[in-house]
Amino acid sequence: MDKTSLVDEDIEIGRRFVAALERAGLPVAAAMWFREFSYETWMLGIASPNVQVHGPLSVMRFADAVRQDGFSDCIDRDALFFFNTSQQALDDLSSLPRTLTEGVREVWSFRLNHIDIDKAFFFHLALDRRPSDVAPSPPGQKRKGIPRKRVA
Repeated sequence: MDKTSLVDEDIEIGRRFVAALERAGLPVAAAMWFREFSYETWMLGIASPNVQVHGPLSVMRFADAVRQDGFSDCIDRDALFFFNTSQQALDDLSSLPRTLTEGVREVWSFRLNHIDIDKAFFFHLALDRRPSDVAPSPPGQKRKGIPRKRVA
């Protein structure tokens, strides 16, 4: 799905997806639909402290499992972008203008985690989120415990 235009329904889908991620165990500090300067497509950007602590691949696998459970027809895997929540990123996010329209913050021309963003619509900001103690497992999968040593 090549998302070149953004509509209110997209923001609502993003909200529902973020809520599903949080219910499944992923702390989300910020979520937005954004467009980079050099591209015309919209991306769903999600900032989570788990990106920095547990690694981006862990978060991407987890989010893809949630996406496939009810969101695969409306959110393309290639439209997802994950940000870490380093102190610099949190400072950048907290300094954004406070322009809100029906719970949506529209922001133009800023930089986040070395990404030059032309325009963004933030629909979720909870900058106090902390990483989970262990990397969340995709829904329906059991967590792998510490392997036990074999005793002869």
